[in-house]
Amino acid sequence: MGTDIKKGKKFVELAKPDKEGKSEWIDVVNLPQDYEDLKVTNGCSWARNKSWLQEKYNVEKRYDGKKLTHIRLNGFKNA
Repeated sequence: MGTDIKKGKKFVELAKPDKEGKSEWIDVVNLPQDYEDLKVTNGCSWARNKSWLQEKYNVEKRYDGKKLTHIRLNGFKNA
């Protein structure tokens, strides 16, 4: 399993989506210690358009200027 898939699944673990695949906004700047490996750098490869996470979920991102600060899951793809 590739690193991006592992990180995508770890984000899902952190986000705890409901049965519809929806989660609250997750602050990806100030992550809990157990999830620091999800820290966003250079575009967040594990949440890019062709990533495992984007294939499974509708992913929304929030920015402060050009810096990605929050991500949430907004339902399953093709559901």
